[in-house]
Amino acid sequence: MDAKTATRLGQLARAVAGPQVGQVRDPGALVPGRVALPLGVSRSVPLWVSLERCVYVLGAARSGKGTLVVVPFILAAPGAVVTTSTRTDNLRLTAACRARMGPVEVFNLDGVGDLPHTVNWAPLEGCADPAVAQRRARTLVAATGMSGENAPWATTSASIVQALLHAAALEGRTIADVYTWSRSPAKADEAMRILETRGLGDAWHLTIAQVREEDPRMRANKWFGVDNAFAGLAVKSVRDRLVPTPAAAFDTSAFLARSGTCYMLARGADANSGAGAGTVGASTAGTVGGFYSLFLDHVTETARQLSQTSLGGRLDPPLTIVADELAHIDPWPAAVRMSAAGGGEGIQLVMVFQSRNQAAAAYGQHAEATMWDNATNVILGGGKSEDYLGALSRSLGEHEQTRTRTSFSSRDLFGRDTSVDAEWRPAVSVDELRRLPVGTALVIQDRTRPILTDLTPYWHGPHAPCTTASADWHAAHPGHVLTSRQVPA
Repeated sequence: MDAKTATRLGQLARAVAGPQVGQVRDPGALVPGRVALPLGVSRSVPLWVSLERCVYVLGAARSGKGTLVVVPFILAAPGAVVTTSTRTDNLRLTAACRARMGPVEVFNLDGVGDLPHTVNWAPLEGCADPAVAQRRARTLVAATGMSGENAPWATTSASIVQALLHAAALEGRTIADVYTWSRSPAKADEAMRILETRGLGDAWHLTIAQVREEDPRMRANKWFGVDNAFAGLAVKSVRDRLVPTPAAAFDTSAFLARSGTCYMLARGADANSGAGAGTVGASTAGTVGGFYSLFLDHVTETARQLSQTSLGGRLDPPLTIVADELAHIDPWPAAVRMSAAGGGEGIQLVMVFQSRNQAAAAYGQHAEATMWDNATNVILGGGKSEDYLGALSRSLGEHEQTRTRTSFSSRDLFGRDTSVDAEWRPAVSVDELRRLPVGTALVIQDRTRPILTDLTPYWHGPHAPCTTASADWHAAHPGHVLTSRQVPA
């Protein structure tokens, strides 16, 4: 949409929603950057994507996704940002700019780039509530890639994981204790006794007791998911980063209210495991990826709860999640729901994939198709899959092309015959899709015709001087992250 349309839609949304609790705003004072993210230019008209829209970015390796979309979106987001990556580039380019808006945090269980892990948060937070423990257990087990012959044991594994999380929270233990209990049914004896004496009447201790009495083969099958859910904690440094320090705990509500930025860095599945892709979660099973999904769940659930205190039922300014390389970290289970409902709650999801096949391998074909249909699609060139390009070309429709033919008679000097033929040709051919120039994207939204867009790289955007200062600061301070207290003048 153009700037005027973006502003009008933002004014309408604010007028319908009413003011936030404790806030009075003038809808007429809105500018496009408060309600939409700049995408590029089409036929000399600036193009914006509404903050209410999920965005699905598709581009092959080295197609410019980071410099043309990811970094500009991080810089332009008017509210809090949580962004994932397997590299430190985005952080080094944008941290100084984002620090001028609010606090900067790093969630870095793998120690990528030797940068510190600053988020003082424990996955056991809130697990004294059985419902919270249950939700987190489902997320952790989903990250284990239990499919095929192991799928029937996923429910039992989730029941055991939720019992371990709940027991640790009731007793004031840490995730290191949960890891110890998860090694075998025998080592979970302490957790079973805690639940038996301090449980809230849910009899969750019986789940562990029953598994302990099974024959060895059945016991191993049921415990497989438990062991895999916590396998990423085998590295002591990872466990230590998930144990809160005496310093102030991570205040998620304040982080959102102050338009903070959290960079989630991970090595990714290829570095953490030798598993191959092909099934949901297969390539990330046994890694720390599940704990990244837990933190995303925690932040978005807090944002959703805060949205309920608004008259319009949405967070304002919204939370923007820029999920770059998330398929290599952990296929976040909530992404499918967020692609549909997030915009209405003030949570915008931006998903970045190298191909639709990559996304389908991570989430499954039906879930990937749902996310694709729910989103504004931003397609960069470089893809080679004939099936995908052919299907996309067909979905973009056809246009009528006329051809005029003139024939001359050899027997009549002035005789000629003219005919006009009409034929239907693809609006965008497979070859045109494959050969989209670097810096150009095809944007598809709902019922509109595809829009050929010249994307604006971050170094041509309004934050270019700030990105240079940010990169220079981090180059001069290796192993450190710029915070709001260190912003260069």
